[in-house]
Amino acid sequence: MTITDTLKQKLDELEIERHVTEAAAEIERAVIDAVEKVGGLAHERRPDIEGWLDKASEAINERTEGRYADQVAGVRSQIEYGVDKVAAQRAADEAPAGPPAGEIPPPPA
Repeated sequence: MTITDTLKQKLDELEIERHVTEAAAEIERAVIDAVEKVGGLAHERRPDIEGWLDKASEAINERTEGRYADQVAGVRSQIEYGVDKVAAQRAADEAPAGPPAGEIPPPPA
């Protein structure tokens, strides 16, 4: 019996493949749970996020005298789009009836 055969036999005895598969399933469940929780928080905190974006946009535009207003608006649009995508990942029992999470319209260009 070669060392490779011995190692394979030991791996089979220890059921390594089964343990790895179980660990992967647990990790996947944990990631899904985390994504749903973050989605729920993004949904719940949407008004706060809007307020923060308002303050940041106003501060930037005030300090730059509006020179970068278009860029600030574009970045804000991208952030809002990202928050919408994250919020759409909340748990199914929290999500409103409507288009599936993957059907969020892209942000304006």
